[in-house]
Amino acid sequence: MNRNTQAQANGIENISNDIFLTIVHEMNVAIVLHDAQQRVIFLNNSAEKILEVSLAEVFGQLPKELCNHETPELTQALIDSLKKDIKSPFLKFSYKTRSGKFLYIKACSIPIRDSLGEVTHTAVQLEDITYTHRLEKESIMAAKLSSIADMAYHLTHEINNPLTGIKLGLNTLNRTLKKHADINVVRSVLKDVNRIQGIVKSFLQARKTPFRPKKVPLNLIADIIKEVEFHLAGQLTTKDIKIDNCSWDEELYIFVDRNRIYQLFLNILLNAIHAITDTGTIKIRKGIASRTQKNDGVSPMFCIFITDTGEGFDSSHKKKLFEHLQSSRPGGSGLGLSICHDIISNHDGEMELRSEVGKGTVMKIYLPVTSE
Repeated sequence: MNRNTQAQANGIENISNDIFLTIVHEMNVAIVLHDAQQRVIFLNNSAEKILEVSLAEVFGQLPKELCNHETPELTQALIDSLKKDIKSPFLKFSYKTRSGKFLYIKACSIPIRDSLGEVTHTAVQLEDITYTHRLEKESIMAAKLSSIADMAYHLTHEINNPLTGIKLGLNTLNRTLKKHADINVVRSVLKDVNRIQGIVKSFLQARKTPFRPKKVPLNLIADIIKEVEFHLAGQLTTKDIKIDNCSWDEELYIFVDRNRIYQLFLNILLNAIHAITDTGTIKIRKGIASRTQKNDGVSPMFCIFITDTGEGFDSSHKKKLFEHLQSSRPGGSGLGLSICHDIISNHDGEMELRSEVGKGTVMKIYLPVTSE
């Protein structure tokens, strides 16, 4: 051993255990020390902060007890460090804190040797990557949604061409018909084709033009709901579902994009129809409510209540239902309510959902109102 090496060794020996312990505790890196039986014997301050536990609470626990679930990858990493004297690759696992918060942890196992060079302990280095993991998931979801949007745009563009052909054919057929009943059928189909073309056109324009709501009388909402009801008449009749609407006579004005609001009520009423298995009722009511806005304080909002007598669902899942690709209905696309949420957000409004299994669902829609 040369002089420098000997001096370094003597210097380390002169450092007290308290100093080493202080250094370990003040490190930003979270460290959990395990003995040869994989039991926890030490946590530094950073580890206690991340895991939300004290050493007294977890002393002697195995990895599965510390994490509240089986952790085969972490257990194997500890075994490899003890028996093979190797630092493990980084692994990732979920961890639930005592307060119920879910974390995503990145960790590796490091062998710890005694003065004779024998591996007697393992130190697990932890890092809370919950935020990074969430950003990665959101990035992946955004990429998927962007692909879906592009595909929908191209699909809509291709649908528009045959729709034009169908419309021309129906107009020609309408001119040749003589029976009044046949003429009514063709005209009804033409109306549906026009509605589909309107939706297609609004979707194609939405990709090219910004969202520009117009100031309209509140009665326009009643007209839109009637149009949607007419559009869904076949499904309502098949299931024997009645729509119980209310009067709309308030002299108020709102700012809306008509096509988007039509799409909003179409999706909501379709969901209500799907939720009702046989006979049922969809009740539509309205009112004025004071809501706290982010920038404007408390302001009046026009509220529309849509209640169905369907099967309902577990309300614990309601937050996810406004996310893209999330559905409570088998076979559902998971896009309907997320589209509704986006439409309402564009109108500076709000949506609330309340449901209970076997007791139906209530959808509340809040839109800003203004005087004439």
